[in-house]
Amino acid sequence: MPRQPQFFIEFKQTIEFAFNQVAGVSHRDFNRLYDYDDFLEGEAVHCRTARELAIVFAVRFLGAVNPAYLRTLSFALVRFLARQSGRGVEEADHQAIKDLAEIEHEDPKQIELWIDAYFRDVL
Repeated sequence: MPRQPQFFIEFKQTIEFAFNQVAGVSHRDFNRLYDYDDFLEGEAVHCRTARELAIVFAVRFLGAVNPAYLRTLSFALVRFLARQSGRGVEEADHQAIKDLAEIEHEDPKQIELWIDAYFRDVL
């Protein structure tokens, strides 16, 4: 099996971290209900960049999950992209989370525009 890129490893760690930080959601249930492991083994491993992984993840899950999971995954996605930008989560990222909730999650172009607005330097 080829070695996974560092951004892929960091993405998985960020998702796990988010589930450990947010009460009322379960990483195990998320995997069971939404086939997260299938995503990691399928679509995600083919992503060549952190940006591509973020877009594919957002399109696949953000429009499909319940509100509690949406909050958790939005937090995780913002944290992942901030870290890929070389920084931690900042106060301004709260607006990024709010704006993410307002866009069409199934439209990759909308997700890409959102990333450009808040995390332009993530490749």
